[in-house]
Amino acid sequence: MAGMEGRLEKEKMTMDIASTDVSFPVLQFESTVIHQTPRVATAFEWMMLRVHERLAGDARWNGIPISRIFSEILAVPDPNPVISPMLDNLAVLGIFQVGERTAVLGNATLRDLNRTERGNRMLRDRLLPAVPGEEAVKHSFDPVRSIFIDASEQQQLDGKPMPIHISEEPFLSVYPREEISERLRREGHRWLRPDTRIESVTRKTVKTAWMRTRLTFRIEQGDVLELHCRDEARNGYLSGLSHEYLAEQLVRPFFFDGKEAADSLPPGDAAEIEKAGGRFFPLKELRARAQLENGLRIIQDQAGILPVPDMAPARTLIAVFGDPSAPAEGSISWNENGDGATVRCGSPFSVPGFVYWNGNGACLGAQAFDVRLGNGRMSLPLCFTVPAGYIRQ
Repeated sequence: MAGMEGRLEKEKMTMDIASTDVSFPVLQFESTVIHQTPRVATAFEWMMLRVHERLAGDARWNGIPISRIFSEILAVPDPNPVISPMLDNLAVLGIFQVGERTAVLGNATLRDLNRTERGNRMLRDRLLPAVPGEEAVKHSFDPVRSIFIDASEQQQLDGKPMPIHISEEPFLSVYPREEISERLRREGHRWLRPDTRIESVTRKTVKTAWMRTRLTFRIEQGDVLELHCRDEARNGYLSGLSHEYLAEQLVRPFFFDGKEAADSLPPGDAAEIEKAGGRFFPLKELRARAQLENGLRIIQDQAGILPVPDMAPARTLIAVFGDPSAPAEGSISWNENGDGATVRCGSPFSVPGFVYWNGNGACLGAQAFDVRLGNGRMSLPLCFTVPAGYIRQ
């Protein structure tokens, strides 16, 4: 029963260790948009489309030059000056594909022309595209959250990432072409009318900007190291990263600070520290918290984390345990004024690993905690603060 209670307590444990700024990539695209705004077909263009629709499949008519159909059947006098440029324009607009053997469009027959899908659409709508236009547009896209960055967030972007950041490499091939096309309709461009057709959207250039957010390191269930942001989409992306990436790119740069301190620290139990009322913090914050002055200081530092001065400050007694350089009988050294002393002892303190006690009820320790990170495990060096009663035990 006691073992079950211990497991349940371990499962309930959630403790925030630290937080820091992390940068996520934002892709800034410049795109080229090719567009066409349809116009109403002229009388001759509409007549050409209708003739081709009705007679192109009729063997009695599809071998006759189009100029003859216009002059002899439709009673258009001298149609050649009109037909040739008209057919040339319809071919340029992609309404017709012209057979290779047709040297002069004015001499083309109906079977020399193949009406395209665009031509069918234009025939149905009775509209023809104008000459294609080209515009350059810019968008900022967050590939992790799959959203575009609005004007208010644009001001929050940085040109360079924070030391801890998510790599942009996996996203460099991302280009949300369809989303950009849909977004153009809502952006109110002057060149984009309700009847304008966007023919193509292509990426011209891309560069990476960075958006900062807060990243929290949290221990859950006693031995699970979780990384949390305020945004669920970012949390989902982090949860899918490999153990190696999380450890090398996010955890080690923050907690290890270039020192492999975990190798020389004794193993610890996070659930035990939490049960004792302890709180965790990064190893690199230790020096700021461990003030070596004014009062009694008990230190055991086998990992060499906290430098101990040769001369103690005034009104301070520093007791150093587990010092391999100290003689068996111990040593004591006074400061110049004789109002502070450092006592060194080769024997260890009653608690293994790093211990710091300031004599006023606050006790600091340092141990290496075996935690699960993603799909792997790692040894995480952490400091913790516990009530003095924890040391006396």
